[in-house]
Amino acid sequence: MDKNEIYLSIKAFADEYYNQKSNYEFIVSQETQQSEIDRLKKGIRHEQFFIIVDLLNFKIIDHGGLEEFGFDSKAFSLKTYFQMIPSKGITSLLKLLGEQTFLKAKSNLMSFLKPSFIVQIPIKFMHEEVCFLTKRTISPWQMTRCGKITAYLAEFTIIKTYDFEPLNPRIKGLSEEYSNIILREFNKNFNQLKPADNPFSPREILILKEYIGGAKSSKDLAESLGLKINTVNSYNKSILEKAKQFFGENLPLNTAFDVAKFMSKQGLLK
Repeated sequence: MDKNEIYLSIKAFADEYYNQKSNYEFIVSQETQQSEIDRLKKGIRHEQFFIIVDLLNFKIIDHGGLEEFGFDSKAFSLKTYFQMIPSKGITSLLKLLGEQTFLKAKSNLMSFLKPSFIVQIPIKFMHEEVCFLTKRTISPWQMTRCGKITAYLAEFTIIKTYDFEPLNPRIKGLSEEYSNIILREFNKNFNQLKPADNPFSPREILILKEYIGGAKSSKDLAESLGLKINTVNSYNKSILEKAKQFFGENLPLNTAFDVAKFMSKQGLLK
């Protein structure tokens, strides 16, 4: 699945999830929103930008700081945003995490700008040769009385040059128990994705988990799983090739064991 297909998939999810738009009763006033927009634009600092996404109409309705990074703010769109993420694998993971977040939203746990859903993502800016690691914080911007988040604020702060750091998803403002439910669903659903979205076969996922569980070599795996060493080596080669296709050709990993450690840090092998 390429980035355009991912974009269309996210749009399809939003269209299906928000299929009763005329019946929604919104709880955040325009005055409250405008006051926050004024604060955001006045307080925005170097190496920061923000966008506000309307999920009902699937478009950006306000933004700030984009010009500093070489973008035409009048032409900036959600498609532009998805193109800024250099890896289709990271885009797929963000899609999966976002869907779980919105599906699990409940009115008694959400309010304007609370809680915050935080993740580290790579961003490629206009006229830049390298990617930058950014901290992206998403907060509810508009909600319905029944608990659906219909618009969100996404704030971005550059941290450093990107070096394939993990997403490190976390939630600020929710109980640890409820946060863990969302993150567990994210992990479970990754393992159940269709091959077009998750290139790793069930056997390859098993092998990756074996590496995380303590296996250090092809010999260890062969003995543990009852396979021939040549068969394990074939799986190892396939895992490494698929990881580079999914997360980016420049992924600085040399073995399937390296891939296992990387994916574990992404929260995908629990």
